[in-house]
Amino acid sequence: MLLRISVEEFIQGGYAVEDMQAILPDLVKAGADVIHASVGTYGSPGLIFCAPPEYAPGFNAWRAQKVKETVDVPVIAVGRFTDPFLADDIIARGQADLVAFGRQHLADPDFLIKAKEGRAHEIRQCIAPNQGCIEREILEGLAIRCAINPETGQELIYPSSPAPEKRTVWAIGAGPAGLTAASEAARLGHEVTLIEKEEKAGGQLRFAGLAPHKEVYKQWLSWLVAQVEKSGVALQTNTTVTDTMLAEGNPDAVILATGGTPIIPSVSGIDLPFVCPRPRALKLP
Repeated sequence: MLLRISVEEFIQGGYAVEDMQAILPDLVKAGADVIHASVGTYGSPGLIFCAPPEYAPGFNAWRAQKVKETVDVPVIAVGRFTDPFLADDIIARGQADLVAFGRQHLADPDFLIKAKEGRAHEIRQCIAPNQGCIEREILEGLAIRCAINPETGQELIYPSSPAPEKRTVWAIGAGPAGLTAASEAARLGHEVTLIEKEEKAGGQLRFAGLAPHKEVYKQWLSWLVAQVEKSGVALQTNTTVTDTMLAEGNPDAVILATGGTPIIPSVSGIDLPFVCPRPRALKLP
């Protein structure tokens, strides 16, 4: 019998690791053959039971080690694992016997195949926003999707073979939507040009990745750009699309991915010099 438990509850008055260590031998004696060492409850603050990116990958592995020190059965570690090499390291250090991946399977169901084939750099790592998976399932009662993998939840309609007719496609705007659309169109065999008015691709991801604990957005952006380069998309930066360009280029299809218009609230002090309602003043890498 595999028993998944929260080794620490993270609620007021809840049990801690030391409390669980006291009863683990009894659980094994009662028939638990494997212990899956999770953490938190649905009432725990900070969504630690389904950790957002503020928690480092593998943050919960030390609790699995505490379980291993207490009982002599296989122990599974879990906690925002996205990198198979980190999982190998956890096992090699003796912190756990196995490592569980959850949301990472939604972000890239082939990630273990890629790692085995020496293509770990191609893995689309989960960025843990919980918007497509946990929030849709628990809060909205909807089918699971993924914020960064368009295939998740649409496997039966997701096109896998080349389009019957090759077309010339322009994607305007190289933010996450434009990068994804461009690489997907190229995957289907179209001739794709991706056009961005800024110096670099990335859109708002370039700003999002600057905040503390949000480095995952930089990582995702690097992956998106790599997919575009790999797929043979022609990327043009420092270029603003005009009517003349469209008339002369005459693409068969245009994907408009220029992003949304920010809503700036009309509040007192919004015009003060130290207020930056738009991130243009930030120095980007």
